[in-house]
Amino acid sequence: MDDHDELPDRPSPVDHVDEAPQAPRHTGTRARSLAWTGPLLAGVVTVLVVGISLSRPARPVEPSPPARLFSSASAPEGIRSSPEPNGSGPGPVETRPADGPLSATDDGLVMTVAMGGTQVETGEVLVATVTIENQRPEPVVLGLDGCGAPASIRVLVPVPLEPFGRTWEGPAGAFKDMALATGGGGTPVADPHWVYGRPPACHTNRTQLTLPSGATIETTIDWTAAIVKGVPAPVGDAPFVITVAHDPSPPPTPAPTPFKCCVGSWVLTYEELTVGGTVSITGNPPRILSAGQALDAILEDDRFLAWFRRQPASTWSVTNLFLANEGPAGIIPAGPNWEVDLFREVGVPRNWAIGFVDPFDGTVRQLSFCNDPCDR
Repeated sequence: MDDHDELPDRPSPVDHVDEAPQAPRHTGTRARSLAWTGPLLAGVVTVLVVGISLSRPARPVEPSPPARLFSSASAPEGIRSSPEPNGSGPGPVETRPADGPLSATDDGLVMTVAMGGTQVETGEVLVATVTIENQRPEPVVLGLDGCGAPASIRVLVPVPLEPFGRTWEGPAGAFKDMALATGGGGTPVADPHWVYGRPPACHTNRTQLTLPSGATIETTIDWTAAIVKGVPAPVGDAPFVITVAHDPSPPPTPAPTPFKCCVGSWVLTYEELTVGGTVSITGNPPRILSAGQALDAILEDDRFLAWFRRQPASTWSVTNLFLANEGPAGIIPAGPNWEVDLFREVGVPRNWAIGFVDPFDGTVRQLSFCNDPCDR
């Protein structure tokens, strides 16, 4: 199937490809820690319907399950087909019925979301079913995620930042303060961070879909209540956002010069339909090591201290501190880990120390050094 596909006249069966959940990945940095942004109302879905009128960059590659596709002329029995185009006026409009599904519309393109509930047990799955109807008199192009789905879900959950742990003096204290302030790949560890849903199946052979006038598309997205795979989310209220990308921006017209300036730097953007609310995470998750305690585990390791004491603070350039599950790969051990990095590049050839701490028992699982000038 080509990158840009039209909706078939009737459902087409697709192969089922199982794919394990993965840690969130983000262009330019490794996955960062998460944090609360403030108290929210427990168990009550508060709609934050936003029909974005400004263009947004194409969504990052985030897997979602393959969509169920059908047209209004051949919708399967029991599936409501789209209404006839009604010439909706321009601009995003909130259309949430009382006690009904979440809904938003933009100029005749309608998104409706049915949540599987307003709460989820920690470590379990929350299901969202997204239906998109094209009531416009003309086709509309939808942007698809990395698994070929026309919608995405993301939820904001915290990682443990308390207790602070041990108070250190001198360079060790300065390193801990620096890591907690800027350790999330250049931003504070406590900065908010979205965790995306993960599908049971993934199909990556296309990036856009043309939805004909009067047609409907439906997809189901699963979100696991975990900080990263293997680390259940803490209990509490967490905001979620569900987004549909549509109407991509046209590429710019090349300037009338021999160099055809600027087309190469053009970034594909989409308009977005967005609904959001709050989900309550319940249960009894295990105790997780805090960010400060993970740093303490590294600073108490004799191998790290022997290296660290020879590195003046004036040479430190970057610290990283985040909870992730990306191994086994290279020096990264399997399973969830707190990763703690210290890079030195100020007035010295690049060198570093990277450690991985078990988030449950505080064991330093792996500690690696690059003492020669390092390109990696």
